[in-house]
Amino acid sequence: MLPPLTNDELVNRELTFFKSTLTTTFPAHEPPGVPCVSAEEQALELRLLTDTLPKGNFFFVVDYQTGQISHTHGLRQWLGWDDAGFQLAHYFHIILPSHLPSLTIMAANALRIVQASNIPVGFMSNKLVVQIPLQHADGTYWLCKRTVSPWQYASNRRVLSLINEYTLVKPYEGEPLSPHVIAANGLRSEALETLLRTYNFDSVQTAQTRPFTIAELRIARKLAYNPGVSVRELGEAFKSSARTVETHLRHIRIKAAEHFMIPFATSHEAARYIRGQGLV
Repeated sequence: MLPPLTNDELVNRELTFFKSTLTTTFPAHEPPGVPCVSAEEQALELRLLTDTLPKGNFFFVVDYQTGQISHTHGLRQWLGWDDAGFQLAHYFHIILPSHLPSLTIMAANALRIVQASNIPVGFMSNKLVVQIPLQHADGTYWLCKRTVSPWQYASNRRVLSLINEYTLVKPYEGEPLSPHVIAANGLRSEALETLLRTYNFDSVQTAQTRPFTIAELRIARKLAYNPGVSVRELGEAFKSSARTVETHLRHIRIKAAEHFMIPFATSHEAARYIRGQGLV
C-alpha cells in the first residue's frame, strides 16, 4: 500500500516550492558536473545499510536532479507503506502537515548553503538531523529522527542526491523539529546551525505563503532567545509601543497555534516552539 495522493493544497504548494528550488539549483543550461562517488562505493554502502539496519530504521535516496526517490528499504516494515513505488509526493503526504512548510524551507536552504559556501562536501558527511513526525499506514503519527547526508555530489560541489535515514523514536506528542548539524568530523557544528537558521529566517520573511509577518518573526526570535524579556524591553528594542508589542505577541501565539496545530498557552511557549522548528 502507498499513501493516497489526494489533491491537497498544502502538499501541492510545498512540492511546487521544493521542485522550483531544484530547478533553480540545477538549471537545464548548466552541466551537472562530474559525479565524485562511484557506483561501487554506493553499492557497498547500500549492502552495509541493508545488512546492518537496526530495529525501527529505514532509509531512501532522493535524487535532486530528477526529484525521484530510490533504494527505499524498511519503510513497509516500520511505517506500513510499500517500499516499491514510494516517491516524493507520497513522502510529502505522510509528513505532519504543520511541519511540512518548515521542512521544505530547511531542505531548500541546506542545499543553498552548500552551493554558496566553502563547506566541505563528502559522501555521507555533514549530516543534517531533525525530528520529523511521519504518518503510519494505520493513521497514527510517529516521531522519527531523520539524518540527511550527501549520497552523490559533483566536482563543482553540487549535491546531486541525498540519503535519508530514519529511526522510529516514539508516538508523536507535539515535539518540534529541533534541527542540528553534524560536521564531517563527527561533531555538532554550531556555526552551520546558525547559518541554517539565518537562511531559514530570511526565507520565512520573504515567502508570501508563510504565516508570520517580519515584525512578528523578529519579536518571536527575541522572545525565544531571551525568555525573560518584558513587553517594555521589546518595545524599546523595536521602537514600538507596548500596545503594538502586545498585539504582535497575541498574533504570534494565535498564528503559531493555527500553523502548528498546537494550542499554545502563551506567546513565550509559541516562540520557543518556532525556535525549535529552526525558523528563528
